[in-house]
Amino acid sequence: MARFLKLISNILIHGFFVYGCSSQSQRVPTDIPTVDLTPLTSVILYSDEINASDFLKVDEGLEIADRSDCWSMDCAFNVWDIIQQEPLAFTDPNASLELAISLIRFQTPEDAISSAVRISGNAGQPGFRFIVIPAKTLSEHSFAYAEDGRYVLLVTVYENIQISISISEYTWKIHEPEKAGTFLANVAKMQIDKLMLSNER
Repeated sequence: MARFLKLISNILIHGFFVYGCSSQSQRVPTDIPTVDLTPLTSVILYSDEINASDFLKVDEGLEIADRSDCWSMDCAFNVWDIIQQEPLAFTDPNASLELAISLIRFQTPEDAISSAVRISGNAGQPGFRFIVIPAKTLSEHSFAYAEDGRYVLLVTVYENIQISISISEYTWKIHEPEKAGTFLANVAKMQIDKLMLSNER
């Protein structure tokens, strides 16, 4: 897990939080409905829920919740080692895969969409490319891109929450990023379902 923390700082935290939690102007106002003030750390997927899906098995995971610019009310970030890879079918059998989920709550859905659009600009950099994700599975404000062999990132928006999910491999063994994108779309759907259930309570 220590290896992954370095990758988080270089790729995920910079890419996700720079547009969200570090911006004081986009923090959630205190006069919105109480249901929208549910701490995101309580609605991010946890290991047992992921493992119950039957298409992925992960370890107990690591919650990163001690960032001074990321309160539990408006940010949540968890990482897991993937411990069962056979069903994934897009990577080398000896790969060491890790999964990360980031949730960021914005003041409005428009702010969340704007942040996602800015992140999509990373796919224009050398070595990165957009990949296709299943149609009609996620909102229209969804995309995925890959640095072949190393990581695949999917970003989607649910109401005023930006959801970012990645799968990474340090030794460049992700061979079929399109299949990885489909896998991430399934994880994103699980996360959105949990958010929807939370809003119904």
